[in-house]
Amino acid sequence: MDKNVPLLTLSLDCETAVDLVTDHLTKNGMKVIRSFDLRSACASFTENVCPHHKTSPCNCQMVVLLVYNDSSFPASLVVHGHDTYTELKIVDSPDVQVEPELQGFIQSVLSGLAMNVFQVSGSSDVV
Repeated sequence: MDKNVPLLTLSLDCETAVDLVTDHLTKNGMKVIRSFDLRSACASFTENVCPHHKTSPCNCQMVVLLVYNDSSFPASLVVHGHDTYTELKIVDSPDVQVEPELQGFIQSVLSGLAMNVFQVSGSSDVV
């Protein structure tokens, strides 16, 4: 898996995407814990200019979900949203390695989610 390419991009705001992803992973037997929330972390900053889009205030949202199965260390799923687009990436690096079985299962579950989002909306909600 190319670490610079999003696993999935949805035409949904970040909070909606996080809720859907969490629900879908949980229904498929995974345990999901929200471990980081950018808006909460930056709430005390008064001048928060977005480093990506140069908007002020920054309207990005980033959430890190720790995804567990019964016998593994968690996978970190980074959910980064801006306006109505949200990208999902699994952190997999030499320092943070994800078990191949867990990564494959997450990819499979999220592929199913992408199909469900597309079918429910009837439009191109998956990019």
